[in-house]
Amino acid sequence: KLIILPILLIIFLFSCRSGSRHQLLKITCFDCGLGDLCLIESPNGERLMIDTGPPEDNGGHFDRSALPYFQKNGMRRLDWLVITHAHNDHYGGLESVFAHLDVKNLVVTDEFLGRQIWSDFAEIIAAEKCRIVTISDTITLPVQTPKLKIIHPDAGFSHTNINNLSIVLKLDYADFSALFTGDLEIEGESYLLQKYPEFLPSDVLKAGHHGSRTASSDDFVRKVMPAHVFISTSLQNRFDFPHPETLQTFDYLDEKLVISGRDGAWQITTDGYISHFAKILKGDEYFDRN
Repeated sequence: KLIILPILLIIFLFSCRSGSRHQLLKITCFDCGLGDLCLIESPNGERLMIDTGPPEDNGGHFDRSALPYFQKNGMRRLDWLVITHAHNDHYGGLESVFAHLDVKNLVVTDEFLGRQIWSDFAEIIAAEKCRIVTISDTITLPVQTPKLKIIHPDAGFSHTNINNLSIVLKLDYADFSALFTGDLEIEGESYLLQKYPEFLPSDVLKAGHHGSRTASSDDFVRKVMPAHVFISTSLQNRFDFPHPETLQTFDYLDEKLVISGRDGAWQITTDGYISHFAKILKGDEYFDRN
């Protein structure tokens, strides 16, 4: 019995861990030009999208960057849509998303609700019977798996720069973690370093503000210490993103730094222990890999 019981325990634990590897989490960071658009597909089928990319007059608009992926995979539902802040390179595809998808929950900051632009969307959202979740403090979203916690902005933070009011979302799935920072800049990063340092270390970082020198401070990156970083930006833009200073900060990553305008879309598939990272160039090849 002393020999058999430990063996049975090892077999049981191995089986549990092996079984978890059939439960895959998928993160797709789309190539939407100068904007943000990421999709999280949970192991139990829930879908959460962070931002909707730029407006219709931009080549990276939702209809051209992400919608073909949804259609290819027969997906017509979004359980959660998070708009990080009220800049149109992050909410520019909102109307199209509601036109093509059944959105159950829309997550926005109270600051966004107070802006004039909100009135342009309120009637559409009401007609779709979408629940609005207003963020005025930190909160854990009621998603079964993975764990999704909004760590910014909290009730004690205020700033005149709307980028620093971006929703920051931390994802945890077993041993895997990712941090999505919207357009958060150095002032917002400093606040997180002071208030919520325990939530920052992450395997993957969606870099703030499209690789601007106003984000991704040395102290912040040292604390997050990401093994992989995604910068969402076109390479030819009026702001010259990504800036050389930011590229220097992430120089240690080599090919594990992904820039959408250079590398295309990026997809992560993980069981929480073993992860596969794929740079996927523009074209139909991308949609045939799923």
